[in-house]
Order: sequence, then C-alpha cells, then structure tokens
Amino acid sequence: ICMSNPEAAQTFADNLAEALEHGDLRDCDWVNVWPFDNGRYCQCDQCSRLGNPMRQLLQVIDRCTRIIRQKVARPVKLVVPAYHETLAVPDTPLPKDFDYERVVISFFPIERCYAHDIDAPECAEINRTLHEFYLRWTREPRWQLLMGEYYNVSAFAGIAAPFGERIAHDLPVYRKTGTRYIHYMHVPVHHFGLLALTNYFFAAYSFDIHTGKAALYRDFFTRRYHDAAVPMQEFYDILRQAMANVKPLKHYVGATVKPDAPIQI
Repeated sequence: ICMSNPEAAQTFADNLAEALEHGDLRDCDWVNVWPFDNGRYCQCDQCSRLGNPMRQLLQVIDRCTRIIRQKVARPVKLVVPAYHETLAVPDTPLPKDFDYERVVISFFPIERCYAHDIDAPECAEINRTLHEFYLRWTREPRWQLLMGEYYNVSAFAGIAAPFGERIAHDLPVYRKTGTRYIHYMHVPVHHFGLLALTNYFFAAYSFDIHTGKAALYRDFFTRRYHDAAVPMQEFYDILRQAMANVKPLKHYVGATVKPDAPIQI
C-alpha cells in the first residue's frame, strides 16, 4: 500500500471498521495492524516527504482511528509494530489530535542478544542499539507500549533454552520504563518440558516485577523435581550457560538500522 495515498488509506480504514462492526472482527477489542514481515515500503515522493516508515504507517493508523470512532461502538485498540524498518519513532510530527488512546505500539526486539540483559552496556554491538530505539519510544508518555519478546522465537523450535535470568532482569526494566503489556513468541501450549522454567518466570514477573528470584527458583525446582531439586537446578544452570548464545546460533542478532533519526513528536 502507498500509505500517503488518501484513497488507499480510506479504503483500508473503511474495510477495517466494517470488519470490526459487522464482520469477522466484531468480537475483537485489540487488532494487530501490521505490514508484511520484512516487507517493502513505498518510496514514492509523497511517502518520502511524509517521513520514515513508522510515520508512514501511522498515517494509515490515524485514518483508521478516525473512522473507527465514527463507525464502531466499542473502544477498539490498534496494535502497531515497532519492528525492523519501523523501530524508529516517527521523524515528522503527527496530527495534533492523533488518538494515542486507541493505538498500542508493540516493540519487537527480534534482533536482540540473550547472552546479555536488554540494557547491558557491555552488549555494545547489539542490545545497546535496540535499547536506545526502545528508550526513544518511552520518552513520549502518551504512547501505550507492548513488549513483544522472543524467548521461543520460531527458529528455536521449542529447544531447551531457559531464560529465567533474562526475564528476572528485563521484565522489571520494561515495566519501570513505561511498558504496560508484554507477550512473547512463541508460547508452547502443552508439553513445556524445560521451557516450563521460562513460562514460570514469565508469568510470575508479568504479574509482579518485585518477585524474588531466589524464592521463585526454589519454589519451581521443589515443586517440579521434589527430591531431585538440587541436582536439577545445577543442571539448569549449566544449560543456561550453554544456551546463552542460542540466538545467533539458531536465529540471528544485530540491529539492521540505527537510531539516528531526530525525535520530533
């Protein structure tokens, strides 16, 4: 879609509102409005003048929220991805009456490293860049932020990579900097195996960022492994160290763009 094209944006917004009010989305309160994964953005003169890819995407989102307010009875939220090409904040101003209440920015650090915490200064070549992108979103308090983590990204295929230590650090960081919602890809629905530790920590820290890590480990291993709790905790610790670099081994790391666009909101 040429996102600066008013007719195209209007058609998309009308169809979305119709689906929300009378169609397949009539029971939805949150709707992901995402371009293609690793897609291409229009490079016409009008789109280029509009701004960076996120600013172009928000042009369509702005049209959608206006139509939804007119045609849909319930307060639907539109989830917009800050992902790859759209990691950067919009680099030209949004309309003064932009509807921040109906828009959720889902920040996806798919390129991150899991050998380090998200804000670890020593991870200069990877996480520092992604963290800076994230912090730029937090500087505008009107944005509602949703963190989309990757503790079981598709390339992992459910392999045993426990992320309790990362979760215990990163989720409090996200919450304290303004993120209000979080999920991760891809949550297994049965036969958790060793991923049970990741799910246990994710659930606990999603509920309360002040959860005590040591007590949580003790509770998990005692309930799950009973008399074998101590050797199994030692095994998980070895596994955690062995799998620390699973992201570059099975997937990839490294931000493909730099957070050098000026902040103009």
